Amino acid sequence: MADEESLQYIRGVVKESLRFLPSSILGIVPHATTNADTYRDYLFPAKTGMMINVWALNNNPERYPNPRNFEPERYKDDFLRAQESATLNDVSKRDHFTFGAGRRVCPGLNIAERSLFLGIAYMLWAFSFEHATDENGNKIPVSTEDVTQGIVCRPTPFPLKMVQRDPQRIEMVLKAWDNAKELLAQYPDGIRSTQYASDWKAFTENEKLV
Repeated sequence: MADEESLQYIRGVVKESLRFLPSSILGIVPHATTNADTYRDYLFPAKTGMMINVWALNNNPERYPNPRNFEPERYKDDFLRAQESATLNDVSKRDHFTFGAGRRVCPGLNIAERSLFLGIAYMLWAFSFEHATDENGNKIPVSTEDVTQGIVCRPTPFPLKMVQRDPQRIEMVLKAWDNAKELLAQYPDGIRSTQYASDWKAFTENEKLV
């Protein structure tokens, strides 16, 4: 993460990815009003179900011109982290609404944002990505609208071509993958509480020594 500030385009890719296709297009966890409330001319009785229309907010053409174009350049001057953006007093200046809003904002937004940044940076460091081609050598187009249906969505599988940049880089990626599998194999039921915190700390310290 030490190079993050000098890799603004990758930071833009992360933000645009989160805006362009939020995994939860309607805010995965619905909430309800405790008491009756009003907003402008609307009355919401107590126990009214409330959901954030993340898709509509993230695709508002007044905020994001040509919203269905993937343009990381939108964020070339945005140096705020997700947490900083989510707590802005002026919501019109937020980067996107994928992590929710208000006091119920996703508590894992920092982990999600940094994991995406590291994953994308490592992938671009090790590989170049190209269109797959058919038997005639023509590029196979990728539809940005071809996604799974439901509250939680993701792109449907599509062909692509990954080209390694350097064999030594690939070896490092594979080694990191093997290390991750070795670590996760110790917790076949997943990590559900802080009981494994000391193990993770020891693993992290060992990684620093490699």
